[in-house]
Amino acid sequence: SNLERANKRSVYTWAQVQWSVIRSFFTDVDCADITTRTIKQFIESRQHDARKDGRTLKPSTLYKNLVAIRGILKAAQEEGWISQIPDFPSVGSIKPNPRPWLEPEEWQTLERVAKARIKEKDLNPRTKRQREELWDFCLMMVHTGARVDEVRRLRVRDCVVKPNPKNPKRQYLELWIDGKTGRRKVIGWSGAVSSYGRLVKRNDLTPDDLLFTEHHRDGFRELLEAAHLRYDADGVARNLKSLRATGIAFRIRSNPRINLKLLGIQSGTSVQRLDTYYLKRL
Repeated sequence: SNLERANKRSVYTWAQVQWSVIRSFFTDVDCADITTRTIKQFIESRQHDARKDGRTLKPSTLYKNLVAIRGILKAAQEEGWISQIPDFPSVGSIKPNPRPWLEPEEWQTLERVAKARIKEKDLNPRTKRQREELWDFCLMMVHTGARVDEVRRLRVRDCVVKPNPKNPKRQYLELWIDGKTGRRKVIGWSGAVSSYGRLVKRNDLTPDDLLFTEHHRDGFRELLEAAHLRYDADGVARNLKSLRATGIAFRIRSNPRINLKLLGIQSGTSVQRLDTYYLKRL
């Protein structure tokens, strides 16, 4: 169907991740035939399948499905296959679940432990390279505030090191990221600059190469455990997504008068979510 074609053409790559979940319902469904009623039927189908498996489908899960469908239909609209996108029903209230971030002193502890692990004696070359790349991944996440998959998809050509106009001796990293809200420009702090430089030099990367070669989910969990930072003060487990939360929290803390609208645009989120997930906790 042209719905699947729209999914493949969408720059909204997160929709492609969700496609495996929504594909079965929309098999042979044409984009032009999708109405608000169709979306409601999709929700009922997802809930029915979950009940058969003895599961309860959370509103947040359905919300992600609908965001993906909307992104695909947006691509279809841009291709001229449909004239407008139908209204989407509400999936119910979503309980805020802020990702636990690292406090400044905890981030310093993580840095110290990460560098010590890189310098451990008798490491085999592969383990050493993985730990080096893991720390560069941590820096890129925190110093950009981008999402995990957004950073994982970064290629050399997406990044440009530029001088700070207010202080030419300092540099920042300009990144173009394809994320949940489309393509956006992100300004990376000094840690992103150093991370980018090391990655390109260490691996002799070309413009089309990915910056990061591995998924560091397991490596980061091991690093958190080694630093005794796996859980926050409330006993909530941290993971790679905590690095994005840490980066956004650091930006807010660095400037009490920060323009939240611009921060939201750069982070690919809304002012409302910044308020719910970060400001109220800070």
